[in-house]
Amino acid sequence: MAAEESSSTNHQSVTYAVYSWAFKEDAPVEEIERAFDEMCAMGDPIPGVRRATWGRNTADDGHARGHTHAMIVIADSPEAVSAYNERTSKHPMADTLHGAEKAGVGIFFTQSA
Repeated sequence: MAAEESSSTNHQSVTYAVYSWAFKEDAPVEEIERAFDEMCAMGDPIPGVRRATWGRNTADDGHARGHTHAMIVIADSPEAVSAYNERTSKHPMADTLHGAEKAGVGIFFTQSA
């Protein structure tokens, strides 16, 4: 999900991209989590990417619906998020991560300031 947000004290827009995953039972979770760390660091040199981070979903499964991990990217624009996504899609674990997905979601929208 990406949304532009503006506050009265900061007129610069901020784009948030949120991704959530449910993995298959045989997914190499330790390798995937190591890849998440590496992919988050890949945002550092991209102009406009302020921060990329990930974490485990601690909600009970009734709310989590099998989604165990999430990532958020905070950037100055949707273009910076796209540059981040393009770069991380080339990470050596990207194919393993996507192949291990049981379900994944990422929603992109922009809210006018």
